[in-house]
Amino acid sequence: MKNGNLKAPPLPVVILSTADIDAPIWTNKQHIAARLVAEREVHYIESLGLRAPGLSVKDLRRILARISIILWKRRDPPNINASGKRREGVEALHRHLPMVIPFHAFAPVRAFNRWMIKRRIQPHLPERYALWSFSPLTYGLEERAEMVVYHSVDLLHTIDGIPRKALLQAERRLVTRADVLVASSTGVANHLRALHANPMVWENVADIDLFQGLRAPASDRERRAIFVGNLTPSKIDFAIFEAIIAKGVRLALAGPFSIDGTKRDPALARLLASPHVTYLGTLNQQEMAVEIGKSWVGIIPYHLNQYTTGVFPMKVYEYLAAGLPVVATALPSISGLAIPGVTIASPQEFAEVVARACTGEYAPPPGDFSKNSWDARLEQIRTLLDSGRQQAVEAAL
Repeated sequence: MKNGNLKAPPLPVVILSTADIDAPIWTNKQHIAARLVAEREVHYIESLGLRAPGLSVKDLRRILARISIILWKRRDPPNINASGKRREGVEALHRHLPMVIPFHAFAPVRAFNRWMIKRRIQPHLPERYALWSFSPLTYGLEERAEMVVYHSVDLLHTIDGIPRKALLQAERRLVTRADVLVASSTGVANHLRALHANPMVWENVADIDLFQGLRAPASDRERRAIFVGNLTPSKIDFAIFEAIIAKGVRLALAGPFSIDGTKRDPALARLLASPHVTYLGTLNQQEMAVEIGKSWVGIIPYHLNQYTTGVFPMKVYEYLAAGLPVVATALPSISGLAIPGVTIASPQEFAEVVARACTGEYAPPPGDFSKNSWDARLEQIRTLLDSGRQQAVEAAL
């Protein structure tokens, strides 16, 4: 007999991530984990290393770091980021570092990885849980899950070094198993629909209160354009940066180099040597909000390629909340939304649009961005998880 008055306890959540919690720039995975852990048990499984490692120094360091953890027989990595600072909200997470071989294209390797996940990770997880997976490859973690959410935030199969065939095969299986499908952009949603799926579209959100709270008045702002994000040539059109400074516009850049495994572009070295460019390093959220909040215009000069078809940059609402008008290339995820305060510009006209914005009067973007906040997103997540758990409890009575 069903009892609608029986309240189900919060279901523990296992987040299968595609990025480590101490990554220099946080995206959906880390933000959701750090916020959700305040109200329920959260297990965070670090990156499976979907991209096959190359011969770069960065990849070698990652491999050595994982080997050292194996030798020290530690299961949970420390709750400290790459700069040695403790991340807020991370202490309560149950963190698991999967000891897998990052060559997922090969069936014997995938079989070994599945065995390692079952042996080293599964025994430390709750008996029942909601699996919130950002990875199409799950290695059986969905088998004990009471609820499965596949949250696709990128067209991962388009990235160099990713095992395209194995990933797409795993994604097709996961789409049929998942109870809920979430896409972070229209491009990702269209990809999932091609697999006969019906995803919800949740564009990336921002810490609206933080960025609004640290925005400076016009009198304290610097007439400069700012870009915050991964400074990689696979995504960023560095020629646009060069065109901007050629107009005499000051440019602030922040973020890590070549985080996606691509080589550092010579154009970036030229940019960093320019007197018009200030490199701010890799910033935490607080530092980022301060630097964006004292700038004049936020820029998103992305290439238009297969990968960026599925990208909705987190910086869109960070810039807007900080009071910056935004200039972006015609990413499908942005250009189709007509967001107030966002100007779409071609690569050829981009620098001129930015120059006009920096020489004109300060004009903060209009609109209420509270619906694009992490508070609003957490409420969506909470409702989704709780409704799914309640249905499962009632069905069992």
